[in-house]
Order: sequence, then C-alpha cells, then structure tokens
Amino acid sequence: MIIQATRRQHPRVSLRQPIEFAVTTPFEGAVMKTISPGGLCFATSTPPVVGTRLLVRFSVPSDVGPMNAVGVVVWTRPFRPQKAEVGVRFIGMREDNHARLQKYCAEHGTA
Repeated sequence: MIIQATRRQHPRVSLRQPIEFAVTTPFEGAVMKTISPGGLCFATSTPPVVGTRLLVRFSVPSDVGPMNAVGVVVWTRPFRPQKAEVGVRFIGMREDNHARLQKYCAEHGTA
C-alpha cells in the first residue's frame, strides 16, 4: 500500500467570492476560488509573478467585514483563455482576522 502525504497544512474551503489585491496601488479585482487559514487561490487576467508580495482584501460570507492580509505568490497556472489561477501564502494578518478566518474554515472546510 502506498500512502501519499499531503503538502497542505490547512483544509481548503471552496468559495467564489470577489477579492481585491494590490502589488502597487490601486487594487485590482479578482475572484477568490479557495481559502484556508494559510492562504488563498484566486483567478485573474493579470497574474503577479511568483515571489511577489501583495496585499489582499477579502470577505467571507456571513462575516462582519473585509479582512486584509499580506501574502506572497507561491504559484500561478493558466486557468482559462486570458485567465490564470494564483496561489498566495499569507505572511501577515491581524490576529483577530486570522481567528475569524480559522473559525470560518473550520465550520465550512472540506479538507
């Protein structure tokens, strides 16, 4: 029997929700695809380069308001014509926002 270890440290939640990100100002629009306490994936027509630090602003359903996080782009891949998916690992977030995100993911996660 072969057991394959997962690289993920946090369960993912599938979520189609508008977000904004900024490498430089102003923010650009994108659509979040998944989120976890450790990062998120979004689709955009203007993907930043792997290694780029960016600010993301997002909300999750039934929550009190938007959250901000600093992240780093860890991967990109083509998604549709003229679109790409972007994987972001969080490297900074206020503790209260992180607690809200952990609670949301725990309640809605699928692993």
